[in-house]
Amino acid sequence: LFYETFTREQAKFGRPSNPDFLLNEGELQHRFAKFETLHYFEGHMPGGETGMLQAKAQLIARAVR
Repeated sequence: LFYETFTREQAKFGRPSNPDFLLNEGELQHRFAKFETLHYFEGHMPGGETGMLQAKAQLIARAVR
C-alpha cells in the first residue's frame, strides 16, 4: 500500500483547506496500524511546481500475514 495525502496543517499554506478532506495528526498511521509500516512521514515538504510548502502524510505498508 502506498498512500500520500494532505494533513490539516495544509490549511495554513493554501489549498486544499477543507478540513473534511484533510487528515488529523497521526491519522494515516493509525488507520493502517494492522499493516507493517515500511515508510512513514508526516510533516512539511516543498511541493508542486512552485515549491511552496505542503503539509503531507505518507505511508508505505504491507499487509501482515
